[in-house]
Order: sequence, then structure tokens, then C-alpha cells
Amino acid sequence: MDFKDIERFKSAVMSLVSKGCNVNIPEYGIHGRVVGVGYKPYWTGPGDTIIQKFELNIINERGQIIPVKLNNVVGYKLVSSNAERLEDSGKTSFELHLFSHGKPGDAGSIDKVRVDFTKEDKKL
Repeated sequence: MDFKDIERFKSAVMSLVSKGCNVNIPEYGIHGRVVGVGYKPYWTGPGDTIIQKFELNIINERGQIIPVKLNNVVGYKLVSSNAERLEDSGKTSFELHLFSHGKPGDAGSIDKVRVDFTKEDKKL
């Protein structure tokens, strides 16, 4: 993943979150409304190849804020989107590739986590 891929991902997520959305992360059993998003590094430079930390703050159905931190995002794949442009999509799913450090001398492994964003229905 190069810095352009990182910026595309961050832009897509920020667009979804700014319009109000819910998130579902099946691997962690988490579902709720996204109220905050953060990245490390916040400013991406040409030498960046990894998102060290991707954090979502989610309010669940009981009103609890759940911070979800996904470390070492080395890649992603757009699994599905129901519109041509991500900004217009009502439902968007990403598969994030997370690097997990193994034992010393081990190469490590790549874990895949699915993150589904669904645009909130407008309330009248």
C-alpha cells in the first residue's frame, strides 16, 4: 500500500462517517453508530506504506462508546459498494489487511478484518 492508497482509504472512510453511518465488524461482534475516526499517522507522506493505527469510536445500542483500534493496516480491498462513487454509496464493505507480528525470527502474518459501513436513514 502506498501513500495514495492510504489517502484514498482515509478519504472514503471520512466521507462515509461525515454523512452519518453505522458500522458492523463481524469478527469482533461490534455494531453501532460511528461517532469518531482517527488515524496514525494523521498526515500521510510519500514514504508511508502503513496505517499504524485506525481507530473508530462507536456508540452501541446501550449508549456505550466502544473504541475499536486496528493496528498495522498494510492494505485493504473494497469488497462491495452499492454505488459507482463511494460518496454516494448506502452500504460499503472493506476488507482490511492487518499485519500481526509473530515470534522473533518469524515473518508474521496477515489477518483480514471485514468492516461494513451503512449510511444512516434520514429521520423525519
